[in-house]
Amino acid sequence: MTNLATFLKLSSWLDELRQLNEEATVLIVGNKSDLPNQNQVSRTTVENYARDENLDFCETSAKNNENVDEVFQNLAMKVLEKKQISPFYKGGLVSTAVQTDDSLPSIISLDDDFGANPKQKKKGCCR
Repeated sequence: MTNLATFLKLSSWLDELRQLNEEATVLIVGNKSDLPNQNQVSRTTVENYARDENLDFCETSAKNNENVDEVFQNLAMKVLEKKQISPFYKGGLVSTAVQTDDSLPSIISLDDDFGANPKQKKKGCCR
């Protein structure tokens, strides 16, 4: 992570979020993985924090389009898994986005190859 101040605010942001919605699906995403020389927080520190908070951590590079799609797919899968486990899950705006009515299909499928370059091999980004 290239910004120590942002990392130090994570705890208060999580506390605030959990006060508003204990069931919120949260992922820690470190952007700018293309700038490893500018890291102010070690990967191990962030991974340990994520583990202690029972969260996944992913690194991305919006500039190089690395792991960006995978982060959103991972988050969507976690929301859907949580929704299947608890049909009364109240996940705020995210849950309303996946609710269906009679006019919409009731099955949502996330294809691992969606938008992928066939020559490019995908790898997981979240740990």
